[in-house]
Amino acid sequence: MKKNLLKLFYVAGVFLSQVIFTNTANAQLGKCKGKYLGNITAYSVPSNYTSLWNQTTSENGSKWGSCDRGNGQYNFSNSDLAYNTAKNSGGLFKFHALIWGAQAPGYLKNSSAAQIETAIRNWYKAVEDHYKPMGGLNFIDVLNEPVNTPINREIANLKAALTLGYQREAANANDINNPYGWAIWPFQLARKHFPNATLLINEFNTEHNWNNCRAEYIRMSNAIKNAPNLSDGKKEFD
Repeated sequence: MKKNLLKLFYVAGVFLSQVIFTNTANAQLGKCKGKYLGNITAYSVPSNYTSLWNQTTSENGSKWGSCDRGNGQYNFSNSDLAYNTAKNSGGLFKFHALIWGAQAPGYLKNSSAAQIETAIRNWYKAVEDHYKPMGGLNFIDVLNEPVNTPINREIANLKAALTLGYQREAANANDINNPYGWAIWPFQLARKHFPNATLLINEFNTEHNWNNCRAEYIRMSNAIKNAPNLSDGKKEFD
C-alpha cells in the first residue's frame, strides 16, 4: 500500500457515548483537519452526522453483493449516499469492500473459478468507471475480514478464482504457488484500477488475538506487502 498519511479513528463503547452527549465534542471532532473520525451510514444520514464524523463508510451499500445485480448491471445508489455525504462535507469516504467471503452476488454460487475470476475483473472495472468521474476513491477496504471470515463461506469457488487471477498475472510468474496468492491478487488488481488510493485490509479481533488470528493476519499482511504490482513488477505495497 502506498504511504498515504491519513489517520482514521473509530470510536466505540464509553468514549462513543461521550461523543454523542458532549456538546463541546460534537462541535470539534468532525472538524479536525488531517485526522478522521469515522462511522458508518446505512440507508439514511442523521442530520447531525457531519458534526460528529468526518469520515464515512457505507455499512453495506458498497459491498459487491449490494451493487452487482447480475448481467453487467450495477447499482451504487446506497454507496453514493455515503460518498456524497463525505464529499459534500469535506470529509473522507472509505469504500467497503471489494472482496469478502460474505455478501457476494448470489449468481456466483454455482459458478466456476474462471467465471468468478471474470466477474471479479468486471466488478473492479465497474467500481472504477462509476467513481472516477465523481472524483475517484481515496480509501478502499480491498479485503474484508480475510482471516476471520472464511473466503469460501458463501461462494464455493471464490478462493480458487482469486488464486487463478493471481496465477494468470505475468508479474507473479516467479511465485505462482504462493499460498497467499488469493489475498495478494485483490490488492494487485486494486492498485491497477485505483493507482492513488490507500488500500486496506479490514479485520476484527486482531488485538484480542481471537482464535490465534494475529499471527495469520501478520503473515498475510507481509505476503501482500512483498508482492509486486502489475504494471512493472516492482514492489509497491508498504
